[in-house]
Amino acid sequence: MINILVKSFIIIVSIFFYIIIYNHYFSELNLNKISNNRENLNLKNYVNINEIPLLKNDTNKAIEFSSNFENTNERKYKRNFWELFD
Repeated sequence: MINILVKSFIIIVSIFFYIIIYNHYFSELNLNKISNNRENLNLKNYVNINEIPLLKNDTNKAIEFSSNFENTNERKYKRNFWELFD
């Protein structure tokens, strides 16, 4: 008997909780706050984007090709894995 009462109490409390959350989330006050926050965020981002300075491109000749790659591929290295166990 007590087990049934506890389960029913938990179900009633959880349903009540979801109803309260649903009513709060879809209330006019909350929906207005969400829309105002989104509008203000867009305006703040637009202002911040316009204030970003443009940087001069200084990446000319930043990457240089190394011709040592061909020489390293021709070398054969002796592997010493099995000598580690001695």
